[in-house]
Amino acid sequence: MKLRNFSSHDPNYTENGRTSLTRGNKLEAILWEEFAGNPLELRRVASGIVAFVDLPDANSAIGEEEEFEAPEGRLLTRVHLYRERNPALVKRKKTSIFQKFGCLSCEVCGFDFLNAYGERGRNFIECHHTVPVSTLGENGQTSLNDLALVCANCHRMIHASRPWWSIEEAKEALKCSQSKGD
Repeated sequence: MKLRNFSSHDPNYTENGRTSLTRGNKLEAILWEEFAGNPLELRRVASGIVAFVDLPDANSAIGEEEEFEAPEGRLLTRVHLYRERNPALVKRKKTSIFQKFGCLSCEVCGFDFLNAYGERGRNFIECHHTVPVSTLGENGQTSLNDLALVCANCHRMIHASRPWWSIEEAKEALKCSQSKGD
């Protein structure tokens, strides 16, 4: 079916009035435009995908004495939609929190990059949208109250799986894990 979707973009196929499946997605048109005139690049990218799928499971090397190696660093093309973030909003959130508390520390674990790394850590912290940007629509609005400053580790844990944790859920999980260690 995917090939039939691609054929709807091929003028050699459609020139005599032939039709194909027309309910594909926009990505098919983008891929057709990128690769229709460049079969060598298509072959290179497809080979990269096949090589990745055929890689041995990295977990099989765990516990073995010899060092495990795997190929990395190949250039791949990736096309996807990305929801725009407003950097001015992040800057204003950081300024607001710094003026209020005198530091920028993670709202989950309290980590302060400036305190830990010195000048290199000044103003370094991630900004998490407590209201997912994907729910806002194209003309959505975000307020400073919809943002939280978090370290990279806590941010990754919040987004580790769905449903995403709230800041309070992340704090509670951290608190529970720390109390088990006591």
